[in-house]
Amino acid sequence: MKTNDIIGLLAFIVSAITVLYVRKARMDSLSRIDVDINAFGDPYFSNINNKWKYFLYFEFIFTNHGGRPTSLLNIEPFDEYPKLSIIFINLLRKRLGIEPIAKTRFLMIDRKDGKFDSNPQIDHSIFLIKESFDQIKKRPDILDSYYDQSKNTLSTLNIKIGSGETEYLKFGIILDCYRSGKKVVIKNNAKTVFLSLRLRFNNTQKYVLRQSIDLPSGDKAGMDFCEKPFPIILIR
Repeated sequence: MKTNDIIGLLAFIVSAITVLYVRKARMDSLSRIDVDINAFGDPYFSNINNKWKYFLYFEFIFTNHGGRPTSLLNIEPFDEYPKLSIIFINLLRKRLGIEPIAKTRFLMIDRKDGKFDSNPQIDHSIFLIKESFDQIKKRPDILDSYYDQSKNTLSTLNIKIGSGETEYLKFGIILDCYRSGKKVVIKNNAKTVFLSLRLRFNNTQKYVLRQSIDLPSGDKAGMDFCEKPFPIILIR
C-alpha cells in the first residue's frame, strides 16, 4: 500500500470516528433529564432495637425531555475528594495554622461543641420503598423490615425513562444516630447531618444531591413525622 493510500485511509478512519463521536454527543444532549424531588423525615421508634432512629423519605420524579430513551443507572453515596488545587491550598493553610478544607463525604455531622466530623460512626441503610409517606406516618413500624436490608439497594437500578416520559422512584434512608432507650438522645454529640448522593444516568448525565438535616432531640421529638419538605440542593 502506498503512503498516500495509508494517509487517506487514516484520514477516513479519523473522520468516521469524529462523526460518530459528534453524533453520540448530539444524541446525549438530546436526552435531557429533569429531576424533581420531595423529601420528608423525622425520628421514629424502632421496637426491634428499642431505640430511636432517623428516617428520610425521598420521592424522585424524572422527566426525559430528550429525543431518545435514557436509564437511571444508580443512586450512590458520594465521597468527593479535594482537587489538586485544594490539596496545595490545604498545605498552605496548615503552614499558617488554619484548619484545612475537608473533603465532602456521603455522611458528615456538625457537632454541638462546634466541631465538624467528616467521618462519623453512624450506621445507615439506603433502600427502595413501596409505601407512601402517609402510609409510613400511620405505621412507622414498617421501617424495621427495611433496615435489615443491604446497606444500599440503589447501587444497581437501570430504570428506563423513555423519550417524553416520566418515571417515579421512592427510596428511604435510615440513620442510626440515637442512643438506646425511650428518650430521644443523639449519639456523637451531633447537631446537624449532611448527606451527599450522586445520581448517574447512561447518557453521562450526573446529579449530586446535598442535604442538611437538623437532628431533633428531647421529649417532643419523634411524636409526629415532619409535614414540611426539606430544602435540597441538586447540582448538575
